Amino acid sequence: MNSLGPVSMPAIASAAPSNPPGLSAIRYRIGTFTSFRRAMLDKVAAPDLMAPAPNPFLKWHDGIDGDYQTMLIELWAYLADILTFYQERISNEAYITTATQLDSLLRLVSLIDYRPRPGGGASGLVIFTVAKNTSLAIPAGFRVGSRAQSGKPAAVFETSSSITASDDNNTIPLSLVSPTVDFLKNTIVLQGVNSRVAAGDYLLAVENEGSTNEEANLRQVTAVIADKASGTTTISWQDFTGVDSSATKSVSVYAFRVSAGPFGNAAPPWNTLSPTLTTGETFSPPVTISIGGKPAQPPYPTNWDDPGTNDAPNPLFYLPFPSDPPNVIFLDGIYPAVKHSAQNPCWAVLIADGSLHPQILHVTDVGQTSKVAYAISAKVTRLTFAEPVGLTFFPLRKTVVLTGSERLTLQEALPLPATISNKVLILTGIHSKLQDGQTVVLQGNQVVAPTNSPTPTLAAESGILDGAPAIDVNHNLTTVTLKESLAHTYLRASCSLLANVAEVTQGETVKDEVLGSGDGTAFQSYPLKKSPLTYLPSTDPESAAAVQSTLSVRVNGILWTEQATLVNSAPHDQAFTTSVDDAAQTTVIFGDGFNGARPPSGIDNIHARYRKGLGTSGNLQPGSIQQLLDSVPGLQKVINPLPSSGGGDADNIVQIRQNAPASVRTFGRAVSVADYAALALSYPGIAKAGATWVVRDPLTLQPVPHPYVQLTLAAVDGSPIQGTVFAVKLRRFLDDHRDPNISLRVQDQSPVYVDIEVDVDIDSRSPHQATLDRVQAALNPGPNPDGSLGYFAFDKLDFGQGIYLSAIYALVQAIPGVSDLAVTALRRAGPPPADPVSISPHDIVVGPTEIAIIDPRDPNKGSLTISGKGGFSDT
Repeated sequence: MNSLGPVSMPAIASAAPSNPPGLSAIRYRIGTFTSFRRAMLDKVAAPDLMAPAPNPFLKWHDGIDGDYQTMLIELWAYLADILTFYQERISNEAYITTATQLDSLLRLVSLIDYRPRPGGGASGLVIFTVAKNTSLAIPAGFRVGSRAQSGKPAAVFETSSSITASDDNNTIPLSLVSPTVDFLKNTIVLQGVNSRVAAGDYLLAVENEGSTNEEANLRQVTAVIADKASGTTTISWQDFTGVDSSATKSVSVYAFRVSAGPFGNAAPPWNTLSPTLTTGETFSPPVTISIGGKPAQPPYPTNWDDPGTNDAPNPLFYLPFPSDPPNVIFLDGIYPAVKHSAQNPCWAVLIADGSLHPQILHVTDVGQTSKVAYAISAKVTRLTFAEPVGLTFFPLRKTVVLTGSERLTLQEALPLPATISNKVLILTGIHSKLQDGQTVVLQGNQVVAPTNSPTPTLAAESGILDGAPAIDVNHNLTTVTLKESLAHTYLRASCSLLANVAEVTQGETVKDEVLGSGDGTAFQSYPLKKSPLTYLPSTDPESAAAVQSTLSVRVNGILWTEQATLVNSAPHDQAFTTSVDDAAQTTVIFGDGFNGARPPSGIDNIHARYRKGLGTSGNLQPGSIQQLLDSVPGLQKVINPLPSSGGGDADNIVQIRQNAPASVRTFGRAVSVADYAALALSYPGIAKAGATWVVRDPLTLQPVPHPYVQLTLAAVDGSPIQGTVFAVKLRRFLDDHRDPNISLRVQDQSPVYVDIEVDVDIDSRSPHQATLDRVQAALNPGPNPDGSLGYFAFDKLDFGQGIYLSAIYALVQAIPGVSDLAVTALRRAGPPPADPVSISPHDIVVGPTEIAIIDPRDPNKGSLTISGKGGFSDT
């Protein structure tokens, strides 16, 4: 005690630092300079310091001017402080969860044979434009590129394979009219209003009539609407037989003007005939005939009302009449409307009562004759067919014959719907150079809500042609079909098909670089002159790695093999390994003659070929790739209609710390649900992944018939993954490393855009603008100038992570200079709701497949507004 009150003494050194679980750093120091100094000064005056002699410093105390003893103690305190500081740093670097140095992490993860992701090159699609009346070949490895943008350097891409580009495929507009039947809506439009077709009638739709792939289908009319103003008749039908047709074929539509019964359908019932007419009579045709595909043997009973049995059907009960040829039937009267000629072919359809399988027949001849049978005689119409009758049983009394076909005149140039979302595309002009399996891009204005938006949204998506194009020379149209329906809806008038499409991947080829001269020594190493080395998605299904290097090394012209490590290499194995430093510089390392061969001596005998460039710099927005870095005569322009994606930087410390333990759990394959997320995170370009086993429908909560794994992904830049080249490669990688018997659905993240407004009171002793800047940095959705990340940064948030008012208050209140604050708005982005309760700031619940996002580039995708008062002016 003194006159000023009790003296506060520094704490002495602690011999047992406490480390409860969950800390991000290890406390290993037993003291600091101050605590060491205090402990030693207190110990100096202890009576037993210099036993057995009495302590000569018992009367000494610190604070004496020029005290060399205090100076000596302070020097030792400095030494102890330095030693304990580095000892604590060494202790932290010994564990993967606390290490802060990349070199330490690399050494630790090498113990479990984990190699951090080296990054990966982006991939995408580009469209080439060639000169008029030109067709040219664009080789594989053709270079295109982007211009440098703010915060993003120029990126170079190369085509993955060669393509043939032509001016015919530059830009193909979609047709706004179609002369064919709209089978997708089961309607046709006829010229005129007197079609004599009524609901319940049957129509025959014949596709590619007269060709080898002719197909005829029967339809039953459900509605007939005549429009006198336009002079047309619209007919709707339902399917009766066959499969759905498409508007890609030449179609003829026939109406049947005659509905008749076969001769004999009005014969008197057998049991009403006189016994003198029915006793003892039999009928034996001169040859054996076939009924319904089964042989029937004579003699036959003459009771035409007895169908017989399955083994012995009664020929008099079914068509045709036993003594008639198998391709001839007789109608029950004279029908002048039944005509046939080469210019007007005639069709007939047999429909049995209760049967779902009518028979469609080509009529080859029509005649009139007399017929006697079934105890009656009459003038009848004879029909001769190209096919035999009786593919199924047609009972005498219960069969209707539709014939007297008349071709209906279709109304051509029908306007197609204003929007398009299916997979059938009708193109203007003849485009015979399109091929089955070709990748194309549809570009146009996407229909988005609200539909009356004054600024249309230009969008594009890729597809693959399913089959060769259908050419309609008469109407100057080409129809193509995509393998999958369009993912979005577009305004047809704004759409065009782009067919000079090539896949490109990031990275520029260094064709032949001299690494150096071999000297025969062990562990020769040669750094690559260009960096970073490009890695692209692996195409080897047996490899556990998600990417493969583009580096190839030749020694004396012989190609050597890259290995992850040379530990298992034999003395004569021509192999090498690589290492990458913090500056992304790759070094080629050879063996020592025991583990891997030594390169022989020579002058400039070690050469390398590789590609340089990778990472997020290759993730570009549509229209960013516009540079032709190579040239081909006649090639004019290039552009990417879709974003390039999949580019990822090398793993940083946080990613290594996260992915390394997961690699031990998965071993490069997915078994459990958590393995799917870990496997996806090992793929370059994937920043976040979440997997769940779905056994109930998320909306109805009803059990799903076939449970599946749902994998939710987010790219490193937050852009959509589905519908890109990157998505195809990622899916192939996942399928190569999982059980194919388990259903897997991959989906993009669902963004939850957030609007937040914060008003702060600044302490009068703190600078106004600098304090606001600190609040902005703490909440910033983008990276700060010093490289730190704010609360709403994409890398800081995860799937299902809610946004809570308490967390915002705690974060901002702890910022120096903030005396008070009020969160005046915290809600999902969009127009403010009418409900006052919903307007007030409230916690935002985020679902397991959702992630909170504030996109500073788009005010419609969330906003962060910070205001404040107080403090002194520092502007």
